[in-house]
Amino acid sequence: MKIKNLFFILFFTIAGISVSAQSKNILGGNIYYYEQSDGNNYNINNAINFGIYVDYFHKVHNNIYIGATIGADFYYVKSRDYRQPTFYIKPTFMYCKNITERLRYTPQIYFAIGAGRALSNDAFYNLNDSFFEYGFGIKPFVFDYKISDNIAISFAFGGYEFSFVDYNESTKHLKLIEGGLNGNITGGFRFIF
Repeated sequence: MKIKNLFFILFFTIAGISVSAQSKNILGGNIYYYEQSDGNNYNINNAINFGIYVDYFHKVHNNIYIGATIGADFYYVKSRDYRQPTFYIKPTFMYCKNITERLRYTPQIYFAIGAGRALSNDAFYNLNDSFFEYGFGIKPFVFDYKISDNIAISFAFGGYEFSFVDYNESTKHLKLIEGGLNGNITGGFRFIF
């Protein structure tokens, strides 16, 4: 991992904000960033993925929360001038379990519905195509660490996503199945009051 990526991760960890009200409702806002140096079947190099989102969870039973995430992903491939902004909503289930007095494990399972646009102007593609996607994902490594009675640091490492994507215009309704492990590192603070 490059040193500049560590600075981005640190910055976005500090920038993300999550708020928990009386341990029954959780309102959050997080930012994530990652850069990959090699690609998939399109031989994509130097891709950047950046996301920002807001989520809300309501406690429904002992350690079970339900909620939703609303946000945006911005995917950019430097070497091919390919951009793909996506806006989405993700109904989510979250499990909260105290590991220690200060550390809490909060994995999530979600369903995603999103829409966006694929834009490219290079030798491979001249693309301006809208798309719709739906799928599911798992974030197995999500934690909150309480640093005082009112403040906790929230952080997550990676996850698995699987989605069906339907491109509409220039690709003549191309349908793809995408999925796999991702390297998203998400961070934020939770203010508990």
